[in-house]
Amino acid sequence: MEVLGDFNQGDETKRNAHWRSFTVPNGEGSTEEVEGWLLTPDGEGPHPLLVEMHGGPHSYIMVDPNVHEHWDPLLEAGWAILALNTVGSSSYSEEFGSRLIGRWGELDLPQYLSAIDQLKQEGTVSDEVVCFGHSYGGFLAAWALGEPGPWKAGIVSAGVINQISHEGTSDSGYYVGSYAMGREPSEGWELHTRLSPLSRASRITVPTLILQGSDDHRCPVGQGEELHAALVRAGKARSRLIVYPGGSHHVSSTGKPSQRKDYYERLIAWTASMG
Repeated sequence: MEVLGDFNQGDETKRNAHWRSFTVPNGEGSTEEVEGWLLTPDGEGPHPLLVEMHGGPHSYIMVDPNVHEHWDPLLEAGWAILALNTVGSSSYSEEFGSRLIGRWGELDLPQYLSAIDQLKQEGTVSDEVVCFGHSYGGFLAAWALGEPGPWKAGIVSAGVINQISHEGTSDSGYYVGSYAMGREPSEGWELHTRLSPLSRASRITVPTLILQGSDDHRCPVGQGEELHAALVRAGKARSRLIVYPGGSHHVSSTGKPSQRKDYYERLIAWTASMG
């Protein structure tokens, strides 16, 4: 675990940001290095941790105030933040990015879990861990909550929840879905079902906040509604679904100011209180 670099923006933000490298499982019985940002508040650890999962999945973590307005308030409140470029992220190699095809959640979640364990062992973070993600990150957050892990709560923002319904309703589903799954729907839905957080929603037991724009064409509102309905039926986790009228897939960054304010206030409050 090497500290590759850092930037600090002064005491007024309580931000200490470090570019970190972690040795994690590669899903093939060996290990590899992944990189990302670790932000910590002032003071000694261990700190509670928010794990931020990026979109795409062929995207990468950026330090962008437009989509990370929750970072500084959480740092001020004593939280650490981990944002990784796990397998599937772009800008590393074609092989690294494409290896996640047909393996959503199965390859990248273990890398997050390994990094969290390493941070716990070094005394940086505590057992209070919350996951948050938007778009593909929303998929991965929902997937993670249905798997054994350290989660005390989760926030799912505009995620892919049901690969089958997403394939037929998303403005990108008719081609992105088949590419992401590595097969056409006509070749069978077994993989689409297995790689849907909806299929494991009954395993979720921690408080789950679902944030969704009503006019999201990329990950339509039905995705969030399906997850919320499944959680309510299962009765094992407190679930709250917030739908922003007229909100697009980017309601948190380009939506109405009142909706953006509400979005981040809910995200921060849900994290800080762990649901």
